[in-house]
Amino acid sequence: MVRYLIDVLSFFYCYTGVDIISEDSISLHFSYKGKNYILKMLDRINDEIYYTQQFSFFHKIIKNKFYESFSFYDNKRYVLLLVSIVNNRKIDLYDFIILSNMKLKHFIDYNKQYSFIWLHKNNYFEHFYKYKDYIVDYISGLSQNAIEYSKLVNYRNVTFGFSYDRFLKEIYLINFWDPTLVKIGPVVNGIAEYIKTLFFEYNSFIDFELLLEFNFTYDDYILLISRLLFPTYLYDSYNSNNCELLVSKSIEYLKYVFKIILEIKNRYNNVPIVEWLKS
Repeated sequence: MVRYLIDVLSFFYCYTGVDIISEDSISLHFSYKGKNYILKMLDRINDEIYYTQQFSFFHKIIKNKFYESFSFYDNKRYVLLLVSIVNNRKIDLYDFIILSNMKLKHFIDYNKQYSFIWLHKNNYFEHFYKYKDYIVDYISGLSQNAIEYSKLVNYRNVTFGFSYDRFLKEIYLINFWDPTLVKIGPVVNGIAEYIKTLFFEYNSFIDFELLLEFNFTYDDYILLISRLLFPTYLYDSYNSNNCELLVSKSIEYLKYVFKIILEIKNRYNNVPIVEWLKS
């Protein structure tokens, strides 16, 4: 695959003699004339990638020799990115504060209602695994709590912008500011998934007080709570060998989420409490 990507670089961008930093099945991270770049193969091109180019934090798209943002070769799509960061450290909540302050100049039509989406996902999950075990029941129960919270959200008051549906295990700036990975949606989506990844992959916790430094609305925080409760980590890993371990660890995680809820409730007293989380 490296040879293939090198050929794409040479033909479309006239880059030769690059120094490879790392590579995988779809991307090549390399340096060239003192700058760092990433060449990536894309499944598809999302509109989000164009909006990111308004902001200096995101990696910049380098046009090919035909002055095109994307290169098409052998029925595959490629993009070359100039890496915007100097130090590739782990991300933190301050990075999300920067992200949340990026206002899009164009109107974004966003019509997802998570109560409907999650209910459909949970019903399908229960139907598909009709021979239930305790894990299916557990996932379903957590999902119902998340759905009840999400029903309280007024989406007209939610902060929309750049966000993330999932995070890789390696939560570093080079991925955070990759325009091919970003989504447009509620900003709290990415924060919730970051908190989950931090807990389950790194055994680390956020500073609760930092959560209140965001210029978020009541509905943002309600949606954040619902996203924290919705067990994406269990849906994603149900058929994996570590699912039972995650279920066991989720007991500690839910105690952690309850502390986050209480911290938010200190600001918005009318935030509802899931009673069973107290135990």
